[in-house]
Amino acid sequence: MARQQMVTRTVDSTKVTALCVDVTSQETLTQEYNISGKYADDEKGNAKLLKATKEVAETDTIKVVSILNKEAQETLMGMTEQEFMSMAKVLPPRTKKED
Repeated sequence: MARQQMVTRTVDSTKVTALCVDVTSQETLTQEYNISGKYADDEKGNAKLLKATKEVAETDTIKVVSILNKEAQETLMGMTEQEFMSMAKVLPPRTKKED
């Protein structure tokens, strides 16, 4: 079997351990989430990470209260060209910048 051509991408993400509250049972729980992107290790970066985590994780019953731990990750991901062609969106051609 011939080797298949792969489309690859290195993806930066942040593994987050979040303190959450189940509003129906009024219990706290910790959950892990993978959030796309890297976030600065300062007050502004932490606020952005909390907001991004809430967008991904919150439901009608689960609310994110705070970030307990975070870990930056870099992962090489890929798929065959055939998978890529069947799943990807066609974009308009790139335009060249004029000098």
